[in-house]
Amino acid sequence: MPADPDGWMVAGPDGPAPPPLAVARSVADSAMGHGEVIALDAGLAGEFATYGLGGRVPGVRIDRRESGGSRIRLRVVARYGRPLSELGDEVRSAVRAGLAELGVEASVEVHVADVVEARSPGGARALRGGSA
Repeated sequence: MPADPDGWMVAGPDGPAPPPLAVARSVADSAMGHGEVIALDAGLAGEFATYGLGGRVPGVRIDRRESGGSRIRLRVVARYGRPLSELGDEVRSAVRAGLAELGVEASVEVHVADVVEARSPGGARALRGGSA
């Protein structure tokens, strides 16, 4: 699959890769589609996000890799009860499937920024953070 001249996004044979903001929105949708992901986390100051024309996507960051191509990192808040490594693998697979629909290849890293326990509908209590 060819890369654009800057090595920014890797696209399929049908044309150039979509803009990073569109890719970030797809990543966010894929991650939020997992039943154990409560939210995406933008960090303490809200700086962990992808910015572009038309807005920002908190909790998803797309970086250029020094070796070429892209790295997609996301920070999720998960529901308590699942092993974090399993959750990370499932979210990573869902994100990769969404990227494949866009014709984009990138490495995907999932960080579980927080784990919450559902106390009641609409309410949650933070328990701990971790990595997957």
